[in-house]
Amino acid sequence: MAAASLRVVLFGSSVLVRSSFLPYAETRASGLLHTSPTALSPIPTMHVIETISEDIPKDENFDILTSSFFQNHKELPTPEEVRARARAQYAAGTYWGWKERSVNSKGYNGSPVPAVFEEMGLFVKWGSLVKLTEGQTLYAIRNHCGRLIPVPELYGWRTDGSEVFLYMEAVYGRTMEDAWPDLDEEDRLHICRGLRSILCNLRQIRLPPAKKFIGKISKIVLLLLYY
Repeated sequence: MAAASLRVVLFGSSVLVRSSFLPYAETRASGLLHTSPTALSPIPTMHVIETISEDIPKDENFDILTSSFFQNHKELPTPEEVRARARAQYAAGTYWGWKERSVNSKGYNGSPVPAVFEEMGLFVKWGSLVKLTEGQTLYAIRNHCGRLIPVPELYGWRTDGSEVFLYMEAVYGRTMEDAWPDLDEEDRLHICRGLRSILCNLRQIRLPPAKKFIGKISKIVLLLLYY
């Protein structure tokens, strides 16, 4: 049997789950957590965690100076450097993520291919459809839940015009989409159990009773439009 690791990336109101299946000799998983071959053991269930929006950075440009990135590097790549790296990797066919994505050299980029700076261990998700809420949600889960909800380490974010850039750790391996056809039933059941534990923990995050609202994690109230 192979070793596997699961990570959940919570972006806005959606949940993206990634998994990696690697031989026992490989202990770096491709989702968002470095694990040992026992990675499929049950994830502990956490108690209810209360979080408040005042803890969430709201700046359009933000560096998490306590992150591991800034222990070795002085600054994040600029948005233009990210665009240039994404274009070069797309042209070379070495880009990460869904193969259906592309990147425009000029003009609109909604959800283009990401940029990977392997020499920095850095992955950048960017585009006009990327929202600060995604980074803020990732920041909150990482800070409040630790390993109970395994997500990538976030290094910061930038806003340039209509485009948002989320800087996070780059972790190598196979995605669930790629590995799933090669897995036997036992491996797939292990993944499902891991996902169940992660999502159960995710549901334990609550707002204090006196501060409940419907809206974004940064406490921007949900806008309802009627026609």
